[in-house]
Amino acid sequence: MFSGGRRRMALTAEQRMLIANEFRAFAERRAKAVRLIKVAEIESNPFLLDFLVRELGAETTDEIGRFLISKRLERGAGTSMGRTLQSVARIVSGHREEPAVRGVDIQFDQSGTTWLVRVRSGPGINVTSASESIDQLTNAANDVPGARLLLGICYGTVGDMNPTVENRLRDSGVEVKAGEGFWEFLAKGDEGTMAEVEQIAKMVAAEKSALLSQLLDARVSEVARTLSNSRAD
Repeated sequence: MFSGGRRRMALTAEQRMLIANEFRAFAERRAKAVRLIKVAEIESNPFLLDFLVRELGAETTDEIGRFLISKRLERGAGTSMGRTLQSVARIVSGHREEPAVRGVDIQFDQSGTTWLVRVRSGPGINVTSASESIDQLTNAANDVPGARLLLGICYGTVGDMNPTVENRLRDSGVEVKAGEGFWEFLAKGDEGTMAEVEQIAKMVAAEKSALLSQLLDARVSEVARTLSNSRAD
Protein backbone atom coordinates (compact mmCIF):
# COMPACT_ATOMS: atom_id res chain seq x y z
CA MET A 1 0.00 0.00 0.00
CA PHE A 2 2.96 2.31 0.46
CA SER A 3 5.72 3.21 -1.96
CA GLY A 4 8.31 5.89 -1.33
CA GLY A 5 6.30 7.09 1.67
CA ARG A 6 3.15 7.68 -0.39
CA ARG A 7 -0.03 5.66 0.03
CA ARG A 8 -1.33 4.04 -3.15
CA MET A 9 -4.91 4.99 -3.93
CA ALA A 10 -7.24 1.99 -3.88
CA LEU A 11 -9.47 3.47 -6.58
CA THR A 12 -8.55 4.46 -10.12
CA ALA A 13 -9.07 8.00 -11.38
CA GLU A 14 -12.00 6.77 -13.49
CA GLN A 15 -13.61 5.07 -10.51
CA ARG A 16 -13.26 8.21 -8.40
CA MET A 17 -14.90 10.27 -11.14
CA LEU A 18 -17.79 7.81 -11.53
CA ILE A 19 -18.33 7.62 -7.77
CA ALA A 20 -18.35 11.41 -7.50
CA ASN A 21 -20.99 11.52 -10.23
CA GLU A 22 -23.17 9.07 -8.28
CA PHE A 23 -23.00 11.28 -5.19
CA ARG A 24 -23.72 14.34 -7.34
CA ALA A 25 -26.82 12.59 -8.68
CA PHE A 26 -27.89 11.95 -5.07
CA ALA A 27 -27.42 15.65 -4.25
CA GLU A 28 -29.44 16.61 -7.32
CA ARG A 29 -32.27 14.31 -6.21
CA ARG A 30 -32.17 16.02 -2.81
CA ALA A 31 -32.38 19.43 -4.48
CA LYS A 32 -35.31 18.26 -6.59
CA ALA A 33 -37.06 16.96 -3.46
CA VAL A 34 -36.68 20.38 -1.81
CA ARG A 35 -38.06 22.13 -4.89
CA LEU A 36 -41.07 19.80 -4.98
CA ILE A 37 -42.09 20.46 -1.38
CA LYS A 38 -45.51 22.08 -1.34
CA VAL A 39 -45.73 24.49 1.55
CA ALA A 40 -49.48 23.87 1.84
CA GLU A 41 -48.78 20.20 2.61
CA ILE A 42 -46.47 20.93 5.54
CA GLU A 43 -48.10 20.10 8.87
CA SER A 44 -49.57 23.22 10.47
CA ASN A 45 -51.70 21.60 13.17
CA PRO A 46 -51.69 24.28 15.90
CA PHE A 47 -51.95 21.68 18.67
CA LEU A 48 -48.88 19.84 17.35
CA LEU A 49 -47.00 23.10 16.89
CA ASP A 50 -47.58 24.05 20.53
CA PHE A 51 -45.88 20.80 21.58
CA LEU A 52 -43.04 21.18 19.06
CA VAL A 53 -42.24 24.67 20.32
CA ARG A 54 -41.65 23.25 23.79
CA GLU A 55 -40.01 19.96 22.78
CA LEU A 56 -37.54 21.64 20.42
CA GLY A 57 -37.02 24.73 22.52
CA ALA A 58 -37.89 26.57 19.32
CA GLU A 59 -38.17 30.32 19.64
CA THR A 60 -39.03 31.15 16.03
CA THR A 61 -41.26 29.78 13.29
CA ASP A 62 -38.09 29.40 11.19
CA GLU A 63 -36.82 26.77 13.62
CA ILE A 64 -40.13 24.90 13.56
CA GLY A 65 -40.29 25.16 9.77
CA ARG A 66 -36.77 23.78 9.37
CA PHE A 67 -37.64 20.84 11.62
CA LEU A 68 -40.83 20.04 9.68
CA ILE A 69 -39.10 20.25 6.30
CA SER A 70 -36.12 18.18 7.46
CA LYS A 71 -38.48 15.50 8.75
CA ARG A 72 -40.25 15.42 5.38
CA LEU A 73 -36.98 15.18 3.44
CA GLU A 74 -35.80 12.32 5.65
CA ARG A 75 -38.50 10.03 4.28
CA GLY A 76 -36.85 9.39 0.95
CA ALA A 77 -33.24 10.21 1.82
CA GLY A 78 -32.32 6.76 3.11
CA THR A 79 -33.78 4.98 0.09
CA SER A 80 -32.10 7.39 -2.31
CA MET A 81 -28.70 7.00 -0.63
CA GLY A 82 -29.20 3.23 -0.63
CA ARG A 83 -29.53 3.26 -4.42
CA THR A 84 -26.45 5.47 -4.64
CA LEU A 85 -24.37 3.10 -2.51
CA GLN A 86 -25.46 0.13 -4.63
CA SER A 87 -24.16 1.93 -7.71
CA VAL A 88 -20.95 2.94 -5.92
CA ALA A 89 -20.38 -0.65 -4.81
CA ARG A 90 -20.71 -1.82 -8.42
CA ILE A 91 -18.15 0.75 -9.52
CA VAL A 92 -15.69 -0.30 -6.81
CA SER A 93 -16.13 -3.97 -7.75
CA GLY A 94 -15.33 -3.18 -11.38
CA HIS A 95 -18.67 -4.65 -12.50
CA ARG A 96 -20.98 -1.75 -13.32
CA GLU A 97 -23.30 -3.80 -15.52
CA GLU A 98 -26.60 -5.14 -14.24
CA PRO A 99 -26.26 -8.74 -12.97
CA ALA A 100 -27.27 -11.53 -15.33
CA VAL A 101 -29.55 -13.04 -12.69
CA ARG A 102 -32.44 -11.33 -10.93
CA GLY A 103 -32.47 -10.52 -7.23
CA VAL A 104 -28.83 -9.50 -6.79
CA ASP A 105 -27.08 -6.14 -6.96
CA ILE A 106 -23.62 -7.32 -8.02
CA GLN A 107 -22.44 -10.50 -9.73
CA PHE A 108 -18.81 -11.26 -10.49
CA ASP A 109 -16.25 -14.05 -10.70
CA GLN A 110 -13.20 -14.04 -8.48
CA SER A 111 -10.56 -16.77 -8.29
CA GLY A 112 -12.89 -19.24 -9.97
CA THR A 113 -15.84 -18.45 -7.72
CA THR A 114 -19.02 -16.64 -8.71
CA TRP A 115 -20.26 -14.18 -6.10
CA LEU A 116 -23.87 -13.05 -5.88
CA VAL A 117 -24.09 -9.93 -3.73
CA ARG A 118 -26.92 -7.95 -2.18
CA VAL A 119 -25.94 -4.48 -0.95
CA ARG A 120 -27.44 -2.81 2.10
CA SER A 121 -26.57 0.60 3.53
CA GLY A 122 -26.19 -0.14 7.23
CA PRO A 123 -26.35 -2.90 9.83
CA GLY A 124 -29.83 -2.04 11.10
CA ILE A 125 -31.46 -4.81 9.09
CA ASN A 126 -34.66 -6.28 10.50
CA VAL A 127 -35.79 -9.89 10.24
CA THR A 128 -38.24 -9.17 7.41
CA SER A 129 -35.61 -7.41 5.29
CA ALA A 130 -33.10 -10.18 5.99
CA SER A 131 -35.63 -12.82 4.93
CA GLU A 132 -36.25 -10.96 1.66
CA SER A 133 -32.51 -10.83 0.95
CA ILE A 134 -32.14 -14.53 1.75
CA ASP A 135 -34.99 -15.44 -0.61
CA GLN A 136 -33.61 -13.27 -3.40
CA LEU A 137 -30.08 -14.62 -3.07
CA THR A 138 -31.07 -18.28 -2.76
CA ASN A 139 -33.43 -17.98 -5.74
CA ALA A 140 -30.64 -16.36 -7.77
CA ALA A 141 -28.27 -19.16 -6.75
CA ASN A 142 -30.57 -21.67 -8.46
CA ASP A 143 -29.45 -20.13 -11.76
CA VAL A 144 -25.76 -20.13 -10.79
CA PRO A 145 -24.84 -23.50 -9.23
CA GLY A 146 -21.89 -23.26 -6.85
CA ALA A 147 -22.16 -19.50 -6.39
CA ARG A 148 -21.34 -17.97 -3.02
CA LEU A 149 -23.92 -15.64 -1.52
CA LEU A 150 -23.02 -12.40 0.23
CA LEU A 151 -24.86 -9.63 2.00
CA GLY A 152 -22.63 -6.57 1.88
CA ILE A 153 -23.19 -3.74 4.36
CA CYS A 154 -21.71 -0.36 3.45
CA TYR A 155 -20.99 0.93 6.95
CA GLY A 156 -20.86 -0.33 10.52
CA THR A 157 -19.73 -3.79 11.58
CA VAL A 158 -21.22 -7.26 11.58
CA GLY A 159 -21.27 -6.98 15.37
CA ASP A 160 -23.72 -4.08 15.06
CA MET A 161 -26.32 -6.37 13.51
CA ASN A 162 -29.21 -7.97 15.35
CA PRO A 163 -27.76 -11.39 16.35
CA THR A 164 -30.96 -13.13 15.23
CA VAL A 165 -30.63 -11.58 11.78
CA GLU A 166 -26.94 -12.47 11.52
CA ASN A 167 -27.58 -16.08 12.54
CA ARG A 168 -30.49 -16.43 10.11
CA LEU A 169 -28.32 -15.19 7.25
CA ARG A 170 -25.44 -17.52 8.06
CA ASP A 171 -27.75 -20.51 8.62
CA SER A 172 -29.14 -19.86 5.13
CA GLY A 173 -25.67 -19.93 3.58
CA VAL A 174 -25.40 -16.16 3.16
CA GLU A 175 -22.06 -14.67 4.17
CA VAL A 176 -21.92 -11.18 5.64
CA LYS A 177 -19.27 -8.48 5.23
CA ALA A 178 -19.61 -4.98 6.62
CA GLY A 179 -17.88 -1.62 6.58
CA GLU A 180 -14.24 -1.56 5.54
CA GLY A 181 -14.21 -5.35 5.18
CA PHE A 182 -16.95 -5.19 2.55
CA TRP A 183 -15.32 -2.38 0.56
CA GLU A 184 -11.94 -4.09 0.76
CA PHE A 185 -13.53 -7.29 -0.58
CA LEU A 186 -15.09 -5.41 -3.51
CA ALA A 187 -11.75 -3.74 -4.27
CA LYS A 188 -9.96 -7.12 -4.37
CA GLY A 189 -8.12 -6.58 -1.09
CA ASP A 190 -7.23 -2.89 -1.36
CA GLU A 191 -7.26 -1.37 2.11
CA GLY A 192 -8.53 2.15 2.60
CA THR A 193 -11.26 1.84 -0.04
CA MET A 194 -14.04 2.85 2.34
CA ALA A 195 -12.06 5.92 3.44
CA GLU A 196 -11.63 6.95 -0.20
CA VAL A 197 -15.36 6.58 -0.89
CA GLU A 198 -16.14 8.64 2.22
CA GLN A 199 -13.66 11.30 1.11
CA ILE A 200 -15.39 11.56 -2.27
CA ALA A 201 -18.80 11.82 -0.59
CA LYS A 202 -17.53 14.65 1.64
CA MET A 203 -16.05 16.45 -1.37
CA VAL A 204 -19.37 16.34 -3.25
CA ALA A 205 -21.33 17.33 -0.13
CA ALA A 206 -19.12 20.41 0.23
CA GLU A 207 -19.46 21.14 -3.48
CA LYS A 208 -23.27 21.00 -3.39
CA SER A 209 -23.90 22.38 0.09
CA ALA A 210 -24.35 26.02 -0.97
CA LEU A 211 -27.10 25.21 -3.48
CA LEU A 212 -28.92 22.85 -1.12
CA SER A 213 -28.72 25.33 1.75
CA GLN A 214 -30.06 28.11 -0.46
CA LEU A 215 -33.01 25.99 -1.60
CA LEU A 216 -33.73 24.81 1.92
CA ASP A 217 -33.55 28.31 3.40
CA ALA A 218 -36.04 29.55 0.80
CA ARG A 219 -38.50 26.78 1.63
CA VAL A 220 -38.04 27.33 5.38
CA SER A 221 -38.87 31.01 4.96
CA GLU A 222 -42.07 30.13 3.07
CA VAL A 223 -43.13 27.62 5.71
CA ALA A 224 -42.28 30.05 8.51
CA ARG A 225 -44.53 32.70 6.96
CA THR A 226 -47.37 30.19 6.65
CA LEU A 227 -46.93 29.09 10.26
CA SER A 228 -46.84 32.68 11.48
CA ASN A 229 -50.08 33.44 9.67
CA SER A 230 -51.81 30.31 10.96
CA ARG A 231 -50.76 30.99 14.55
CA ALA A 232 -51.87 34.60 14.27
CA ASP A 233 -55.38 33.63 13.12
